[in-house]
Amino acid sequence: MRGIWCGCEECVKYNFSNCLMRSEFGPMKTVYCKLAKNQLVSETRSVALEDFALGLASGQTHAVHASQAEWHIEGPYWLVKVSSVAQR
Repeated sequence: MRGIWCGCEECVKYNFSNCLMRSEFGPMKTVYCKLAKNQLVSETRSVALEDFALGLASGQTHAVHASQAEWHIEGPYWLVKVSSVAQR
């Protein structure tokens, strides 16, 4: 994490350790966040995905994680606009 985003060629490719503007923006540092209260850590991904899908409504916009192999296209997430409710 860093207080401000750098747009240098290396940072745009998520190669933060080789930032070309480190003297201007400062070094990146690793931070750790505690798990939010009331989270079910034993819940499976398929159950969590089903619960998430059931909470979607047509017209909503959400950010979803992109595969790291696709980060070079537009970054680590994609914006998705829900076109219909989830089907079972």
